[in-house]
Amino acid sequence: MMAGDNYDRSTRSKAEQEELINRVIEKVLTNKTFLEKMLNAVHDALSSRDQKIKELEDRIELQEQYSRSNNLRIFGVPESQAEKVEDVIVKICSDKLNLNISTADIDCCHRLKGKRRNSSSNYSPFLPKKHT
Repeated sequence: MMAGDNYDRSTRSKAEQEELINRVIEKVLTNKTFLEKMLNAVHDALSSRDQKIKELEDRIELQEQYSRSNNLRIFGVPESQAEKVEDVIVKICSDKLNLNISTADIDCCHRLKGKRRNSSSNYSPFLPKKHT
């Protein structure tokens, strides 16, 4: 072997190394673009889901407001041991409000335990729901 052959091999080797490096860089850049596209797609999907979640939360809030629209809280009514809540409400409406209703007009009714208007109140409020 001559010295020229060694030079050609080392030159080719450097050229091959440079080519290899260029191919690796190209692959990394290609993969980077692919990863950026994937990241953007995931970001878009999450943004879409966030928007859908917000829309669903708004709809739930409207439904909850609508379901409460027939509710009425009544405070300050003394509690008794064997009270029938619906009968108490009918009596309050008749005696205090001059409203003529029956228990059939009440969808459901119960006391709200632990929901006193203030700490000095001894009575739990009623929560009757008007029959629709």
